[in-house]
Amino acid sequence: MTLLRRVGWRLRSTCAAESTDGATPPSVTFTPTPVSCPLPGNKPYPGTTFVNLVKLRSRDKPDLLVCDAWSGKVMVCDPSRPEDSWKELARLSAPARAEVVDLDRDGILDLIVADLGYMLPTNAKFGSVVWLRGRPDG
Repeated sequence: MTLLRRVGWRLRSTCAAESTDGATPPSVTFTPTPVSCPLPGNKPYPGTTFVNLVKLRSRDKPDLLVCDAWSGKVMVCDPSRPEDSWKELARLSAPARAEVVDLDRDGILDLIVADLGYMLPTNAKFGSVVWLRGRPDG
C-alpha cells in the first residue's frame, strides 16, 4: 500500500545547468504527493508491478491503472474518490504491465497486458500478451 501512496510526484522547478562543485543545490526537486488509493483486500504485501495514470473510463480525467502480480488483478481506480472506486478489470496469472490502446479501431479503448504467467523466477515457458477488449458499457 505504501507504493501506491507515493506514486504522485510534482516538478517544482525547471531544469537548468547543474553545478559540479557540489555547493549549488540541484535546480530540480520533487515533492511526494500522497495518492490515497489503498488496494482492496487483506494481503499485507501487494505485488504491484505497474502503476500509471491513464484516461480509460473518461477522456476528461485520469484513472489509476494498477497491475498486481501476487493477486493476478488488473485494476483501475478513480484517484478523486479512491475508497469506493476500485474496479477489477481482469484476473490473470501475474500481470506485469498494461497499456491503453484501441487495438481493433472501434473507438472503444482496450488494454494490452503483459502477463508473466508466474510471479517467481523460472526457466519454464510461461507468459502471454492478453488483449482486454473494451466494451461500450465500460
